[in-house]
Amino acid sequence: MVLSKRERIIVIVSIAALVILVLDRYALTPLLDADARVETALAAARDKQAKDMRLIRQAAGTTSKRWNEMIEGGLKSDPAQSEGQVLHALEGWASEAGLSLSSMKPERVVQTGELREITVQAAGTGAMSAVAGFLWRIESSQMPLRTRDLQLSARREGADDLSMTVRVSTLYLAPQSAKAPPAAATAKPTEEAT
Repeated sequence: MVLSKRERIIVIVSIAALVILVLDRYALTPLLDADARVETALAAARDKQAKDMRLIRQAAGTTSKRWNEMIEGGLKSDPAQSEGQVLHALEGWASEAGLSLSSMKPERVVQTGELREITVQAAGTGAMSAVAGFLWRIESSQMPLRTRDLQLSARREGADDLSMTVRVSTLYLAPQSAKAPPAAATAKPTEEAT
């Protein structure tokens, strides 16, 4: 079968249209879709990076602010002063809360580094509201305190009379580093150019 010139042109144009359609369907469209997905993912990654950098800068500011609060709130460079401050504070908070302290025992641990720790174990008795008030004062203090261990037990079954033992720790600065915060607290984030 011999095709006329007109039929040959129609066949060639039809085959070319079919090839273009197949290339568009299986090559060009998937490539453009993948490019759009990459652009969307890149924009989301840039947004996340910007958000993360803001959070890092904000955390650095918060850390610096918290460091200054701890200095003002009682971060000492003398272990005896730091220990005395904690003991005095615990006595005052127990009295305010209505908790009867039976003992307080400081423990100094030999440590190296800029920040050192003193632990105080306090034992006392009182009602649940007194224990809660005492613990709230410890946790909301401006002093650099951390509750390390807490044990509660009922002294008498069915009565609001509890026995409590709590270990709190405080920090003090090594004498040579009393002026500046630790290196980790002052580190500034670096931002790469995008």
